[in-house]
Amino acid sequence: MIKKYDANELALVFWTTINGMAIYKAVHGEKFKVPNINILTSIFLRSDKPKLF
Repeated sequence: MIKKYDANELALVFWTTINGMAIYKAVHGEKFKVPNINILTSIFLRSDKPKLF
């Protein structure tokens, strides 16, 4: 279940996170490693859900 926060605030966090990773990848190229999916999903999903990986 998605955390109960303002949808606009969640969207802002989502897009700034994606934008930040895109900038980081552009700067660091091959050194870029995608963070663990559980870190990213924990921003938006309640902790009562099982971990994806």
